[in-house]
Amino acid sequence: RTAAKAGAKFILVGTKIDLCPNEYSRKSDAILQRIRAAEEKRRQAIEQEIKALDNDEITTSKSAIKQHRLLRTTLNGGIKAAALSRVTRKRKEEFRRLLKTRPHLLGNKIFSVSAKNGKGLSELKQFLVQIATDPSHFPYFGQPVPKADLDLGVKIDELR
Repeated sequence: RTAAKAGAKFILVGTKIDLCPNEYSRKSDAILQRIRAAEEKRRQAIEQEIKALDNDEITTSKSAIKQHRLLRTTLNGGIKAAALSRVTRKRKEEFRRLLKTRPHLLGNKIFSVSAKNGKGLSELKQFLVQIATDPSHFPYFGQPVPKADLDLGVKIDELR
């Protein structure tokens, strides 16, 4: 498992297709199915957490149980209820943000390439150019970079 920035966009590239040309299509389809199934499972788990919080049920996640126990033991009466309500509201907002910012597979496929014979490289290159110039993916592409930012980058490089 790796951590990903919220809303991360990624491209899958399978290399060395020249070593397994007959199996590649089947294997890449299986990988895509596993990725989609895992993402759907994660999305459903997040929706269940939100639903549980909406129904004032105590969620089974370890962090929520720990937060609940901490509040239960350190607070009393109305303060406890208000604090629990804030924690619940904050957790719901966090889960909703997670739903909106799930990682996104660009191209909805695995790009198969071979550096040995060049197969698939032109398709991948065209796709990368298309994505890089798409303002919905990179809204600041093509805009001038302030000189101060460039100078800062040069200074950082000098310090390395």
